Formats: sequence, structure tokens, C-alpha cells
Amino acid sequence: MRVTNSMITRGLLANLNKHLSRMEELHFQMSSGKRIRVPSDDPAATSIGMRLHTSLNQVRQHQANLDAGLSWLEATDAALGEATEVLHRAKELAVYGASDTLPQDARDALAQEVEQLIQHIVDIANTRHGGLYIFSGHKTLTPPYTLDPTQPVPTTPQYAGDDRLRLYEFADGVTVPVNVPGNTVFDPVLDALVDLHAALKQGDGPALSGTVMNKLEAALDGLLRARADVGARSNRLELARARLDDLELNLEKLVSHTEDVDLARVIIDLKVAENSYRAALASGARIIQPSLLDFLR
Repeated sequence: MRVTNSMITRGLLANLNKHLSRMEELHFQMSSGKRIRVPSDDPAATSIGMRLHTSLNQVRQHQANLDAGLSWLEATDAALGEATEVLHRAKELAVYGASDTLPQDARDALAQEVEQLIQHIVDIANTRHGGLYIFSGHKTLTPPYTLDPTQPVPTTPQYAGDDRLRLYEFADGVTVPVNVPGNTVFDPVLDALVDLHAALKQGDGPALSGTVMNKLEAALDGLLRARADVGARSNRLELARARLDDLELNLEKLVSHTEDVDLARVIIDLKVAENSYRAALASGARIIQPSLLDFLR
């Protein structure tokens, strides 16, 4: 077979282009850190990587849900803790007011403080977190309690929220409620404080030491149960958060193993490709001999 200069040139250029293409691929891998640029590079690894990325996105969404739920529960616990302090003060006032030696003027002064406690409990019940009322159930834009400023004698305000639970998903099909409907904890508290105020104004010592004190104790027990429930939910979410952190790390390792390159190996391959390219250039310069046109200049 006759070999012409054009055949040698075409072959040389084809081989040089192959070397350049290989070097460009290696440069991409070094700059991006990824070994797959298009699905055709490794269809099997591409399919595995897509599934891993989907799982990783789900884990990160669940982590975001857990963070939001924990923040909500922390705000709830802080509010319930403040309400507990108010009830302890109310019990102290009931004990003072139940004394037979206490004049009515002193009981009236205690009743005025109870009015302030009622207003403070309403403020606590209307606590907002991120612009949402945390004790209104699903009616997070509606304040759960509103006092009537025209009412001279304190009365129990009507609950304006609902008793629905806000559920946050932290695993596939697994949810946990993060809120406490206000009527379950604050209705008994407000009822007890209103009765305390009425008994102080009436100077009813037996009621203060009897029925009123019992209602305060019952309301306090309800607050403590609610705080215990909130604490249990928080602990569960924190454990789930730790598990998701471990799962995220494991998935990231799998994604890296599937998609990332071995940088040391790529550097070696690139050096080999560069040497091959230089050798091809050198051999091409030797193979392509001067033509007749070079002597006719």
C-alpha cells in the first residue's frame, strides 16, 4: 500500500486530537473534582448518583424540619416556664390573702396584682415565634386570647385558636407535633386567676385556701405536664437530628465515592498524557519529511 504525506498528516492530526481530548478531559476532572461530566461517561454511576442526591436532599429537608421544630418547642417551653412562675406567685398571693388577720385593703392590693398577672398570662399565651402565634393551633395568625379593656372585672377570655396540632416530618411518614394548643394549658390558668381575684375582692378566706388553691394547683400541674411533654418531644427531635447528621455524612461519602475523582491518580494520568502528546509532536516532526515544494521556494 502506498503511503502518502497526506495520509501521514491525517493520521498525525487524528492522534494529536485524541491526546488533546484526553488532556482536556483530565483538566476538567482536576478543575471540577468530578469524574462524570455527562451521563454517557458512566451511565451506571450516573443513575446511582441521582438516587444518592435525591436521598441526600430528603435528609437535608428533614434536618431543616427538625431545626424548625426544635426552635418552636424551645419557644413553647420558655413561655410555659414563664407561666409557671406566674402561677407560683399567684399561689403566694392566695396564701397571703387567706390569712384571717389580713385587712380588706391589703386583699384589694393583692387583687390588683392578680389583675396584672392575668394580663401577663394573656401576653404569654399570645407569644409569637417567627411572626406566628405558637399557642393558636393552626390559626397561627390569630392571637389566642384578647382581654376586653371595657370589662371592669376580670373574666376568663375566650380562646380564639383551635386545638389542631402542627406536625413536622423528620423521616419518611414519621411526624411529631411541635405545638401545644393554648386552651389546654391557659384556660385552667386564667380560670384559677379570675377566681383568685374574685375571692380576694370578696375577702373570702376559706375559698382562697380551699377551692381557689385547688384550682391553682390543678392549673400548675397542667403546665408541668405540658412542659414535660414538650421536653420529651424536644429530646426525641434531638436524637433524630443526631441520626440524620450521621446519615447525611454517610450519604456524602457515597456520593463522593461515586462521582469524585482520585486527584493523585488524575495528576499522574495528566502527566502521562502530556508526555504522550509531546512524544507525538516530536515523532510527527520526524516522520513528515520535506516535500518538493520546500526545494522550489
